[in-house]
Amino acid sequence: MKKILVIEDEHDIRDSIQEILAFAGYQVILASNGASGLMELMRHQYDLIICDVMMPEMDGFSLLATLKKDPAFVTPFIFLTAKVQVNDLRNGMNLGADDYLHKPFKSKDLLAAIETRLAKHEKLNQLQAQKAAMLEKTIELMVGHEFKTPMNGIINFNALIAENASSLNNETLQSLCSYLQISAERLLT
Repeated sequence: MKKILVIEDEHDIRDSIQEILAFAGYQVILASNGASGLMELMRHQYDLIICDVMMPEMDGFSLLATLKKDPAFVTPFIFLTAKVQVNDLRNGMNLGADDYLHKPFKSKDLLAAIETRLAKHEKLNQLQAQKAAMLEKTIELMVGHEFKTPMNGIINFNALIAENASSLNNETLQSLCSYLQISAERLLT
């Protein structure tokens, strides 16, 4: 079940959103302003945040600006606003908001925005996981090769010395030991 944090100072709107989202199968946590929302975000992880712009104590812009200071913050963020001014919209998008809903909004618009943002976030997570798996495999192949080459030298020179120890002169033995040393140093670097 996806967990959504709703940050809204108007009690009726907050309760309506909670009812809509709970009915749609989401787990909903409520906060009445940006400061309490920030505290909630410090305690728990959320799949999505819905946040009013104009609130007491800490407005939505300040909250998002604070969250974006953490480079690891990637939670989808949807602003709610009664103000329909281009400057506000641009400000929110420049801060990194994923979407904007204007009050009053329809339930279907709210749910569509949420589903779109969650689907996009999930797709990004899948792509990131695929890239990480490919990188891991590439590193594994490269590291495997880098370890095998000098290790094969160590094993082969060691076997050669062990099999022929009684018949090797000092100069040949020193030469083989030199190759062992070179292979061992390659493993260390």
